[in-house]
Amino acid sequence: MIEISLKNVLFDKGVSLPGPASGKIVFSVSGHAGSGVKGEDVVCAAVSALAQTLVLSVGKIAGIGGSLEHGSGVLRMEIDSGSLTERQNTALGILLESFLIGAGEIMKQHPSSVRIDCDKD
Repeated sequence: MIEISLKNVLFDKGVSLPGPASGKIVFSVSGHAGSGVKGEDVVCAAVSALAQTLVLSVGKIAGIGGSLEHGSGVLRMEIDSGSLTERQNTALGILLESFLIGAGEIMKQHPSSVRIDCDKD
């Protein structure tokens, strides 16, 4: 199963991000869908494409840096919410919402292969 986790993020009729004093925003995708042969799993490929596009867009569109971990079956990004400008915070919210809309649609079609967990500490 692919586990998508967002810490310090709520998604309910839009994305809600923490204030500057709330620490880190953490985005991670881990696991494998198991819905096809390795290298041919369309669920894994779809989620991977969305996650990689999110990470690239956070840097290129929002101008936000963060710590990044990636490897086989893992992509994780941490962002210090205290360092974000108002524009960056707005852009990050839009990018995360777009990612969650796409990932949510994949989860609806493949509920046994994808799980999304958002929480705001």
